[in-house]
Amino acid sequence: MSSFYDRLCASSYRLCRRIFMPRLLNSQYAYRDALRNALGGAEGTWLDVGCGHDFLPPWLTTHDNGRLDDAHRWAIIGLDADEAALRRHAGLRHRVLATAERLPFRDGSVTLITANMVVEHVQHPKALFDELGRVLADGGRAIVHTPNRTGYTPALTRAIPSGLLKPLAAILLNRADEDVYPTYYRANSQSALAAYAADAGLTITDFAFVESSPQFYRVPPLMAVELVLMGLLRVTHLPQLRPCILAVLEKPRRGQAS
Repeated sequence: MSSFYDRLCASSYRLCRRIFMPRLLNSQYAYRDALRNALGGAEGTWLDVGCGHDFLPPWLTTHDNGRLDDAHRWAIIGLDADEAALRRHAGLRHRVLATAERLPFRDGSVTLITANMVVEHVQHPKALFDELGRVLADGGRAIVHTPNRTGYTPALTRAIPSGLLKPLAAILLNRADEDVYPTYYRANSQSALAAYAADAGLTITDFAFVESSPQFYRVPPLMAVELVLMGLLRVTHLPQLRPCILAVLEKPRRGQAS
């Protein structure tokens, strides 16, 4: 029954997407492209903060779409507070069990930092961004992919009672209970992200509000309505209502104005 329903959802999504939003991609594709760009033709130490059990979602990494061809050039460190997730991560050279607000690394020791759907779970974002600024080497970059607090899906999520989050995540996203973490959205707007970055001595070199897959993918009638809404947001040029943020931060080199 489950596989039949999964096929029904997938075929419904393909049809509705072709009608209403033919160029729509999940925001993880935009993050993947930013990550490939950062890794390509370079080398150094890459720290994936809140790494979970893979660099990209399983549905993306099962295809060539998820390949990170230049990753082998990098010394890769995965950091997470979830020991079970760390153990499951096959792509890591080094694993560190720690929280994002206190990074156990020397000043200026990391070339690239990534945070893929992590910042929304950080209770003390100032501590996190201060740590990013501390451990990044001069000229180093951080890629932040996170929900947009002003977007329509985080607004709906914040309105849901906490006791219903895990059951709804199981229904709507097919997500296991252990993969649902508390959310705070304290650095999840353009202004908040810019303020925390500036306080940490970081410069935002690229910023975008990004579209993503419908949250009601597993409820086809609601998914069709959501796709219509997303199309209206696109034609009315309201990017601040898109569900995700993708930002690239850089630590200026010595003598370079921030």
